Amino acid sequence: MESAHIVHNQDHFYSVKLSNKVIVEHLLNYGSFKSTKWNVPMFNSNDEKIEFLRAFYDSEAYVSKYTIRIESVNETGLLQIKHLLHQFGIDSRIYQYKRKNPNWNTNYILSINNRENRVKFLRCIGFYHSRKQKKLLEYIGSTQTQIAAIA
Repeated sequence: MESAHIVHNQDHFYSVKLSNKVIVEHLLNYGSFKSTKWNVPMFNSNDEKIEFLRAFYDSEAYVSKYTIRIESVNETGLLQIKHLLHQFGIDSRIYQYKRKNPNWNTNYILSINNRENRVKFLRCIGFYHSRKQKKLLEYIGSTQTQIAAIA
C-alpha cells in the first residue's frame, strides 16, 4: 500500500499531508477531527497531559497582557481542556458569544485570566512556541528563574 506525503515549510511552521487508508482509519479510531466534535484523549500520566496541553496551547492559544485564551466552536472540547487545567491547579473560565451571522456556530473562549493562574500555567505547562513563552514572561513581568522560584 503506497502513501503520499507532502511537507510544506512556511516561516518555520510545517504542514504534512498523508494519504494512506490504513493511517486514516487508525487515526479515526481516536475520534473525530471535525472542529465541532474533537475530544481530549485519555492519558496514562500527568506527563502525557502536560505534553498534550503544551502542544494544544502552542497551536491554539492567544497570549495577551491579561489573558491566555483559546477560541473554539466546540464547547465540550474546551470543557475537557478546562478540566485538565484544573487538575494542575489552574483556574480558567469559559465564555460564549453568538456571532453576527446566524449561520455561524456559537464561539466559546477558554480564558486563563489572573496573574496567579497564568504563572501556574507557565510553571506547569508552558509553551514550546518561543514567541508565546516570551510574551507570557514579559506580560507577567518575571524571568523564567523568578517563575521557577514561585511556589
